[in-house]
Amino acid sequence: MSALAKLGKIEEAIAELRMLEVAKPPPDVLAESLSGLADAAMGASQVDLALAFSDRAVAAKPQARFYKQRASILQRLERYADAQEDLARAQQLETGTIR
Repeated sequence: MSALAKLGKIEEAIAELRMLEVAKPPPDVLAESLSGLADAAMGASQVDLALAFSDRAVAAKPQARFYKQRASILQRLERYADAQEDLARAQQLETGTIR
């Protein structure tokens, strides 16, 4: 997570993300940045924004931890069926039953 995101400066962190995207970083770097922004948005009670960042993290690098993060956000939004799907996907990735 960027220092700006940790400080709760969401708008500045988003600007930093835009500059990062211009550089076309590897998917894992982009996903980590998006995940950090999702955490910061959750900390600022901006749940819809957190979900948008989490969706992008999953799209950039579909790993179990990003699905788990999104499941947590979906639960906060009371979207329990969607959260359960993400948790199932995360488990499949962790156990190697899908790639």
